[in-house]
Amino acid sequence: MVLAFGILIVLTALQKGGRLTSWMMRERRMHVNTGKRGLLGPPVMGVAFGFAWTPCIGPILGGILLVASAQETVTQGVILLFAYAMGLGIPFIIAGVGMSSTFKAMTFMRKYLRPINVASGLLLAVFGVVMITGNLTRIATWMIDIFGDTPFGDFINEST
Repeated sequence: MVLAFGILIVLTALQKGGRLTSWMMRERRMHVNTGKRGLLGPPVMGVAFGFAWTPCIGPILGGILLVASAQETVTQGVILLFAYAMGLGIPFIIAGVGMSSTFKAMTFMRKYLRPINVASGLLLAVFGVVMITGNLTRIATWMIDIFGDTPFGDFINEST
């Protein structure tokens, strides 16, 4: 199973880096004029946003819930879920507060989008190869050895 997921990650990395262009690049959009919806507009758009993000967030949230449910204490599971929620929510809050600055930053980053995609695709491919070769456990053990004497390492050791 790890081999299959490793291959899938490498294929995704090739697509991310621009080496595969096909059905993976298709998207469908639905344009809704929320101005005419009154008080019903924001909740409807929230549901649509959640529906559109389910394929992106669902597998990750499922994995986090699985890991959180396997913790020895409820507190450890809550810490994992809290970290996930903050990692997901804080960027949206920052983007919402500084919307005009965010748009300027996005415009600035647009010219670097290709190198960013290639670099992230390369990192993703390396992770896929690590999974395919079966070295993920070795790296996890190595990380525990390195971080074992830190508060972060104590949390890792308690959860394994």
